[in-house]
Amino acid sequence: MRGPPTPAPAPSPADRPDGPAGLGHDLELTAETLFCALAGAAYPAWPADLTALARRNGAGLTVIQVLETLPDAPVLGPNQVCVALLHRHGHTQRNP
Repeated sequence: MRGPPTPAPAPSPADRPDGPAGLGHDLELTAETLFCALAGAAYPAWPADLTALARRNGAGLTVIQVLETLPDAPVLGPNQVCVALLHRHGHTQRNP
């Protein structure tokens, strides 16, 4: 005789878009978090398209909310996003 079905395990907070793992963790808004959220973007791009891409890339709520504040005009590249949102160019370290 079989017992009652075993309930599915609760989802880990790390699996949530706003959880503690990876891009979804909203500790602070930096050029690096913006660049990661916008990985794979083809420029020029409309802000709505960049916001949708950031969601697909697992960006946290803070990143999504600030991207939604971009003016409705084509964005020419990631540094334009950084200047508009962080008021500075987005310099990040790159691996050689």
